Amino acid sequence: MVEEASGARFLHVPYKGTGQSVQGVLQGEIGFVVSEIGSALPHIVSGRMLALASSHRTAVLPDTPTLAEAGYPQVQSYPTFSVIAPAGTPPAIVQRLSVAIVSAMKSPAFKDKLEARAMIPVYDTPDEFAVALKKERARFAEIIRRNKIFAE
Repeated sequence: MVEEASGARFLHVPYKGTGQSVQGVLQGEIGFVVSEIGSALPHIVSGRMLALASSHRTAVLPDTPTLAEAGYPQVQSYPTFSVIAPAGTPPAIVQRLSVAIVSAMKSPAFKDKLEARAMIPVYDTPDEFAVALKKERARFAEIIRRNKIFAE
């Protein structure tokens, strides 16, 4: 999305996870990483990494522009952490899990931990989450098609 919005071209360097890609930046193997804020935050705070832009305004990076503020309003990408269950899980169990998870997320201690990692809690019902996920898949499918992206 950033390539498409900026006209720049980047070489994708696959890492096995966010932690390894952050280490790649710290060791000078790569020039930048697109990451959720929490993994990079300790290194940003220490001054070893510089936050160029974030998906959303956050108190943990008050001086970092959002992608829109940096000139890329068309780049709409928000990292998510979702809880899922196997297909076929009985609806009553899905509902019970949903209620318990939302309750935990609303607790002050958990909410503080989310905010410290620049995560925005969303209290979707399972049905609302399914609709949002379907829309997100369609949006990314279009980006993948338009940019001729293929699995290696």
